[in-house]
Amino acid sequence: MQQRGDVPQVAITKEDKKRVEQDKAHRFISGARCRRIHLDQAMDDRFNRARCEEGEEVCDVCGKEDATVADADVLQEAYNVEQGHGEEEREE
Repeated sequence: MQQRGDVPQVAITKEDKKRVEQDKAHRFISGARCRRIHLDQAMDDRFNRARCEEGEEVCDVCGKEDATVADADVLQEAYNVEQGHGEEEREE
């Protein structure tokens, strides 16, 4: 029986450490999130990044996201023009 105030000990094996490192590598390679998120966590212990920041070279993941947003903006503008809600109506 554990006495009050004792801290339970957890054994972390070499296999556990290897699995953690493999998981980190997989998350980086998957491209599901900004690559700088993973790099900053591993190299700088920084955990508050959401994406590439202004003034940095944009990673491939953020670049694709930016291109998707730009494409959506172009489609929205084309739709607005088609519906008669183009630039001239917004200026009023």
